[in-house]
Amino acid sequence: MDLAQHVVVLGYSPGRTDRMLTELIAEGRTQTVLCAWNDVAQHPVPELREVSFVRGDLTPADVMTRAGVARARTVVVDGRDGNGTLAIAAAVDHADPGIHMVAALRDLTRRECLPSGHRFATFGDVQVHLGRTVGATVLAVRGEEGLVVSPPWDTSVAAGTTVYYVGKRRITDRELISAR
Repeated sequence: MDLAQHVVVLGYSPGRTDRMLTELIAEGRTQTVLCAWNDVAQHPVPELREVSFVRGDLTPADVMTRAGVARARTVVVDGRDGNGTLAIAAAVDHADPGIHMVAALRDLTRRECLPSGHRFATFGDVQVHLGRTVGATVLAVRGEEGLVVSPPWDTSVAAGTTVYYVGKRRITDRELISAR
């Protein structure tokens, strides 16, 4: 791919990856390359014109080169399981040790919005609170600026901001409002 500052998604799970791609391109500002295993015979989401397609084993250097990983802004790893995700992440790190990488996990959850009255000023406040109180890790937010994966910790979070996190359970409004 002759792209730069794009997003590369490594791995494809029907439905799940389709939703992820739709969210990544929702603002129309992100060029995306989807890399799927050889058992995905053709572009699985051709209706998403902003998404280019590469097929092959997701760990060799040639797939990383064809997808333009070294020139990408971000790589999202969506392996079939934890071991596959780790192997793909290691290959990405080898292709570009400085790349911003996100590993998608099977139980990704999101809060539709931060409730009015929450006491968080920044993404870092949310990250620390949810990590300490419920063992969750916040991966991204969607606010006025659109979807931001792994934003700087000083990123402001207003009421209504969508928070994407990984955790063992759903987080309640009460847990967010009671934050100090």
